[in-house]
Amino acid sequence: MIEQEIAQIIIDHAYAFRDGKQPNSLDAAEKILDLFKPETAIVNEMHFVDGKMDINVQHPLFIGICSEIVKTFDDAKGINYVEFTMEHKTRGKFSVLIQRHDGMTPAEKNIILTAENARLKELIG
Repeated sequence: MIEQEIAQIIIDHAYAFRDGKQPNSLDAAEKILDLFKPETAIVNEMHFVDGKMDINVQHPLFIGICSEIVKTFDDAKGINYVEFTMEHKTRGKFSVLIQRHDGMTPAEKNIILTAENARLKELIG
């Protein structure tokens, strides 16, 4: 199944980066894109920064996945993000964060609130 092959490529890439290796993000992206029929996949953008692979691609599979993600987000009553944790039998635990593109991650929100808290303490203190 194509979804499992994509997941395995992404997992392998993430593990290599975590283990201090410098995986070739372009190779990983090409492997993913090779799984699709060229006539149905349109790559709009590709960015590789600090081990992060960001590919903006149009393909019927991704349109279906996106629809399911939005449904899951709505069903979970997500406002900014919804995080799911799951366990793979050989790779261990993984988290999947579904986040609105314009929203902040929990870490980003924490940085802002921590700075605001310090600023307010300085004002009263």
